[in-house]
Amino acid sequence: MSTYYAWLIWSLLLLFISLWMQTIQSLNLWLLFSPLQFIQFPWRFAGISIFLIALLGGSSVQLIKSSNLKFIFAAIFGMAILLVQNHYFKPQNLKSNATDKDFIILEDVYLPKEYLPIGVKADPPRKITLPALADNYQEVPITNLVKRSNFYSFSINPEKATEIVVPIYWFPGWRSFRDGQEMTLKKQPKTGLILLSLPPDKQKIVLKFTDTPLRRIGNFVSLFSLIGVCGLSFGWLRRKSSA
Repeated sequence: MSTYYAWLIWSLLLLFISLWMQTIQSLNLWLLFSPLQFIQFPWRFAGISIFLIALLGGSSVQLIKSSNLKFIFAAIFGMAILLVQNHYFKPQNLKSNATDKDFIILEDVYLPKEYLPIGVKADPPRKITLPALADNYQEVPITNLVKRSNFYSFSINPEKATEIVVPIYWFPGWRSFRDGQEMTLKKQPKTGLILLSLPPDKQKIVLKFTDTPLRRIGNFVSLFSLIGVCGLSFGWLRRKSSA
């Protein structure tokens, strides 16, 4: 039981830290500790909070000795959650003839500021949906446009050396290639959009979003955590069946 209480204290402490990291009170720490910028969004700590809340809620049932009381507690707790979150099960409105375009095209709406990378100081003076000149944001002629969440490519033939911005906010992990050769990728200081310097010639530009070292570490931690949870669960089931 002492081990359980020690685990409970540490879990509560981690829960408090993860919740605090999502509040404005943690701003000084975000500014002081620069590696935190690779996390990009404070609300990403919500994943840790949700996991710990679920873990603590489930493990708290172990404090109840009676099996009947455990069942009653779980039933009441589950019903309470459904009642409190009931409004999420009711659609705000229904569109019988809606298409994907009604939901994914935001021509006149900019992203909320909390979704933007650190360093974005201003929106572009005009909304752009295609590559545009960096000085006046006039869209430039392109062909063979391909857009995905982690990939963006197009062909362009500028008449002179020029700088263009791509309607993608710069984040760590974006890499750019011109005709298969990696090129320097910058971000526009005020808007935070990806900035490319192009020579005069026909060329194919490819942007790829790749994993940073920190993201690779996070992926490995997630994988090993999953393997660990599966191993512990299997061991617990074996001990229970042999008891």
